[in-house]
Amino acid sequence: MLAVCAVDGDTILGMASVTRDGDLLWQIGVNVTVEGQGKGVGAYVTALLKEEVLKRGIIPTYATVESHIKSQKVAFGAGFEPAFYEIFSA
Repeated sequence: MLAVCAVDGDTILGMASVTRDGDLLWQIGVNVTVEGQGKGVGAYVTALLKEEVLKRGIIPTYATVESHIKSQKVAFGAGFEPAFYEIFSA
């Protein structure tokens, strides 16, 4: 649907994009290259994309699991807050 890419010259540092989960709900995914790691690139592109999605009247979401601390830090850095947690056991 939409994407934001951070570059330094010809080097891609990271990218965030959204997929349409419904008419008013789009999910953000993000990936940061080795060159972009540790620079706040993930949170930056995610926040930019989140704001653009909101401007369009759509609800942006960001999903991750409890064990993926780096992904959680990106979400918090982009201004997302936890809405719910899922925990499974055998």
